[in-house]
Order: sequence, then structure tokens, then C-alpha cells
Amino acid sequence: MKDVQQITSRTKTISEILYQNDMPLVKMWNVIINEGERSFFKHSHTRFEITVVNEGSGEYTTERAVYPIKKGDVFVFSSNEIHCITKVSKGGLSITNLHFEPRYLMDDRNLS
Repeated sequence: MKDVQQITSRTKTISEILYQNDMPLVKMWNVIINEGERSFFKHSHTRFEITVVNEGSGEYTTERAVYPIKKGDVFVFSSNEIHCITKVSKGGLSITNLHFEPRYLMDDRNLS
């Protein structure tokens, strides 16, 4: 079995829009991920996620497939969809994540 090193990353929050009880309804942040590989960690959340690849390349793994990623790619994950960045090529990876609660899309106040 191949040894897999842990990928390390740095995260910087760009913006949050507060909903109620100090829970963010929409959150956006930049993530810088160092090169390397990691095992498929079954990661999901209740928020929808849009990921934009700003720099670098690697692989995004879901339960269905492994997707190569590179600068300019955009990924959309629905609520509770399992996903994980499992490989980052030499030079690292820069992504921007936008998470938003599905209820935001269904709130009548946001339709006007």
C-alpha cells in the first residue's frame, strides 16, 4: 500500500452574510492547499458548495468518480454530496469556496 502524505492548507474567510443566531447563511473563503495526496475522506455538509479553481491542478474525488481539476474549473456540490480533494499537483492549489444554505434560495424575501 502506498504511503499517502497529509495535504495541508491555509484558509482565509472573504465574507459572511449572517442569517439568524449568528449562523452564516452565505460564506465565501479562499483556500491555499499544498501539493500532495490524501486518502478519500468522506466529507459533506448541509450547505451547497461552489468551488472555483484559481491556480494549480489536482483531483476532486466523489463517491461516483475522480475528476481532474485545473485553473478555471468550477464545481458545484449539492447538500450532503460527498467530495474531497485527494491530490494536489506540484506548486499547490488555490480555490475559492462559496457555501450557502439551500433555504436561502427558497426564502420569499430573497425573490424580490
